Amino acid sequence: MNSMNMNKAEKLESEYSDLGLATAISLLLYPPKDIRPVNERRSVFVFDWHADLSKIEQGYFSGKLNVSALLYFQHIKVMKNRLYGGRKL
Repeated sequence: MNSMNMNKAEKLESEYSDLGLATAISLLLYPPKDIRPVNERRSVFVFDWHADLSKIEQGYFSGKLNVSALLYFQHIKVMKNRLYGGRKL
């Protein structure tokens, strides 16, 4: 799910294709800096590297990540708007 890349500015980036995980990262750290299309049906959420990313990822997939349900729902709507805002459905 996660891949790390070096961009031209030599900053590490992490890419996630899982909407739920990207939403959790956005809620707990910061919003994605970019959403890059992989193909017409799939995109990845791009975040600058942060030391807590792996901890959030582990908590998310183990079911041990605790966040407010209301805030999570609100953030997932924002993420979907960003993801689908420029696309024709």
